[in-house]
Amino acid sequence: LLAHLPTEQFDRWLQPLPLSIVQQDRLDRMVAVLEQPLERGRALLVSGTLDTLERDALKEGRPEAYDAIYAQAVREMATAGPPLPAWADGVLGILFGRDAAHVFAEETTDADGKPKGGQFTGKPPVPTPAEQQDTIRHGKAG
Repeated sequence: LLAHLPTEQFDRWLQPLPLSIVQQDRLDRMVAVLEQPLERGRALLVSGTLDTLERDALKEGRPEAYDAIYAQAVREMATAGPPLPAWADGVLGILFGRDAAHVFAEETTDADGKPKGGQFTGKPPVPTPAEQQDTIRHGKAG
């Protein structure tokens, strides 16, 4: 919080001036996310309104909460799979601090670069609709 506080300004009588509306809003957002890091951080992420200031406040001020939100986002991203909606890709990029596609690639492949969770043979486990139509037209079995 101290690293991101706005500098205090004084009038000509050396009395402190109030913060501008923008500075006050930024301070309020940082304090809110630090007071309830899991709830507020997750709500900002899901709503698509997480910004770098709040991410930095979480990451530096509440690293355990940031790690929990990060891990949950990675799990959900891997479950949903690509392509992600543009807004989700953007807000996840803010959370991760880099392109979400890179995080997805790292989390869904092992050290050898192969997909986690078994190998894909290239053939779907059930016949595709086109294969089923071909079987019906030509009377092929199996």
